Amino acid sequence: MSERNKIIDRVKKILALANNNTNEHEAASAAATAAKLMEKYNLSQSEVIIKELSDEDCVTKDTAGKEYRAMPKWMGSIAIGVARMFDCECKFEFNFGRKSIAFYGYDVDVIVCKQTYIYLLDEINRLTDVWWQTADQRFYGQSANKCKNSYKQGISNTINTRLSAETKERKQREQVQQAGTSLVIVKKNAIAKKFGGFKYKSGRTRTGDHSAYQAGRSAGHAVNWNRQVSGATQGRLAG
Repeated sequence: MSERNKIIDRVKKILALANNNTNEHEAASAAATAAKLMEKYNLSQSEVIIKELSDEDCVTKDTAGKEYRAMPKWMGSIAIGVARMFDCECKFEFNFGRKSIAFYGYDVDVIVCKQTYIYLLDEINRLTDVWWQTADQRFYGQSANKCKNSYKQGISNTINTRLSAETKERKQREQVQQAGTSLVIVKKNAIAKKFGGFKYKSGRTRTGDHSAYQAGRSAGHAVNWNRQVSGATQGRLAG
């Protein structure tokens, strides 16, 4: 088995073992573990990867998840967080009025990025269903979809906080470990050469139900994480 197939297989196993964890902290930890594996792979195979990136066939795109006429904004925020963690870019892919997320990057990165994104979406939906089944009386009589979507925004904010911290630390480590032009920059330039530039909007996401949103955030912030960065301002996909 080639090194690229080994790393893809290991990430698949990590995410599979992480299924049905109890909170968003555990979901983010699984994504961070996958990112650390990719970091080791990038360091050990950097010369090979740089050579491969000179061939545009190794720079690809792939869509992930379902198509939506009105995609919830929290999905776009998670997509940006995951893309940055795995040295990819992302944007909406449109198909007859419906849109999905597309990831762009070095082919191995795109595969792992897509796997992690779908895993996180599944976990966020599962955790929200668990919360709604035990939600207190203040939510009785309110729209289930509105409350659930607000709760998902809260969870995604917490997860993106963790993803941002891990990505920042990885880039700091890379600056120390790699001499010359970093692999992140080489990848970014290869993506831009084939697919052009990518723009992301920044700003605060509006919530439908503030109490449900805060419940989602609090569930994650109750965990004493070793590393945190501010997650108040989320990235949003253009379009």
